[in-house]
Amino acid sequence: MEILSPGTLCRDKIGKMRTYVRCRIPEYWIVDPAGGSLERYELEETEDRYSLADIFVGDEKVRSPRIACASFRMGEVMRALEELPIRD
Repeated sequence: MEILSPGTLCRDKIGKMRTYVRCRIPEYWIVDPAGGSLERYELEETEDRYSLADIFVGDEKVRSPRIACASFRMGEVMRALEELPIRD
């Protein structure tokens, strides 16, 4: 899971995503604190790229069919982000 900040947007959404594809990471999650969303991408085995599988906002329950133990509310993530120091 990556948490976007203005200074890392390009690196997180493009550079790291390419690296994770090469490493065959099955899912990639990107949290956008400014937009209050979490994007869940799934690795497409035949295409060697990620496709957007879900977008979670508000207080939706975040789940993944590939990671059964992952289950939490988007609101919990946003509240926890408020406590983190901001880095660019």
